[in-house]
Amino acid sequence: MTRFPVLLCLLLWGSVGLCNNILVKEIVLKDVNTAAGTMSVQVDVAWENSWRIEGGAFNHDAAWVFLKYMVRGDEWRHASLTGVARTPAGSTVEVAGDGKGAMIYMAASGGTAVSYNDLELTWDYAGDGLSAADTERVAVRVFAVEMVYVPQNLFELGGAGTEGQRFYRVDANSSLRDPYTVSSEAAIAIGSAVGELYYEAGGQSGDRAGTLPADFPKGFASFYAMKYEVSQQQYVDFYNTLTASQQAALDLTGPTNKNSTAEVNRNAISLQEEEGSIASTVLPDLPVNYVRGVQALAFLDWAALRPMTELEFEKLCRGPIGAQANEYAWGSSGIYTDEYVISSAGTPNEAVANADRNGVGVANAVYAATVATSTSTPGPLRNGIFANGTEDFNRSETGGSFYGLMELSGNLGELVVTAGTATGRAFTGGHGDGTLTASGTHDVAGWPATAAGLGSRGGSYGDPTARLAVADRATAASYDAAIQYNGLRGVRTLN
Repeated sequence: MTRFPVLLCLLLWGSVGLCNNILVKEIVLKDVNTAAGTMSVQVDVAWENSWRIEGGAFNHDAAWVFLKYMVRGDEWRHASLTGVARTPAGSTVEVAGDGKGAMIYMAASGGTAVSYNDLELTWDYAGDGLSAADTERVAVRVFAVEMVYVPQNLFELGGAGTEGQRFYRVDANSSLRDPYTVSSEAAIAIGSAVGELYYEAGGQSGDRAGTLPADFPKGFASFYAMKYEVSQQQYVDFYNTLTASQQAALDLTGPTNKNSTAEVNRNAISLQEEEGSIASTVLPDLPVNYVRGVQALAFLDWAALRPMTELEFEKLCRGPIGAQANEYAWGSSGIYTDEYVISSAGTPNEAVANADRNGVGVANAVYAATVATSTSTPGPLRNGIFANGTEDFNRSETGGSFYGLMELSGNLGELVVTAGTATGRAFTGGHGDGTLTASGTHDVAGWPATAAGLGSRGGSYGDPTARLAVADRATAASYDAAIQYNGLRGVRTLN
């Protein structure tokens, strides 16, 4: 039995002003079965504010756990899982059908901090091409990402107010712009015929044509989505498992990204060259910006996730509740309007100090009117910064979506596969396999090959309130044009 030190700690956000640490620790390799070509990877996984709801939203949070391994002198590769050797008490563990990782979540309803000790996942090392001798010189890294389960149900696309370029159902009365109901994963025609899905012209909303094939994820079927936007620490951990040629394509300090090793718009990722290229950041809990579209897809491929579609984005925000006029991700049109004063800037406890002074509720979004100019440079705030006191606050006071995802309106724009271009509509919803090409690009069949298939939804720290509306599609077919304002999060369809 070989024991390894703690190899990864992702710091995310919880309530009551404390850091919601999803911790991966006590990694142990054990029970090598040379006949079967398998071994167990034992690990402890813990995080705060976990939940499982059996009514209302009918959802739960979870951790997506996946493994990378390296045989001494080789490169980091993605491990294939075949089962669960031990399920911790109080948990349910499901290995993905493709073996690229596992979801662990509460087995019973409730809400609490969870600590799942001695989770054991079965690794098919022989299937990954390793010999029994290789097991004596292998290192393993375990990664965990907080996710939210989104159940299957119908939902509405569009809005009921003045949202720009929004989706709507074509009516015989051409003046009507009623929401379009998504009731299955069947193909959806986009066009001006009565009953079809259409959207307002203008902005960077798309070509108003084509069909969303059955394989294009509509959001009706159940799936998992990251609770928070990808953090700077997560991107750093990703970068530090890559080869030199892959790093060259995915370096955010380069001329096509932020073009600096200094902090720019609160992106503080820098590089050290003493022993190869090693990335680090002094703002690990902030969402990562300055990621170009194809680089974002590379991260999602590496993590065995996939990008969400813009239809899934709207479901994540409003769930099965009907569209409301000019609503934000928290289900109403009320929004905080004062510039934020930040306390403990840049720390895991970064908070808004003037959250309830203007009489319209507490802070709930980062956008042009509230972005803090008192920070080192204007930019996004810490992941989950408005979630403190969640047990006492409603969605409008935390910025949370119907299913409990944070910062879907504001902070950074959300990466989506657009319905507005032929490249986007060709997306087939496959998952990443954990492996990139030698040059650092994703290689998943059916994914957009360029940013032409991508867009941004939900608005950012640089946008006016209109861009934060759930139904707003002004940049639904444009992602790379404003990378300092855009972020990303991954999703995963159920087995």
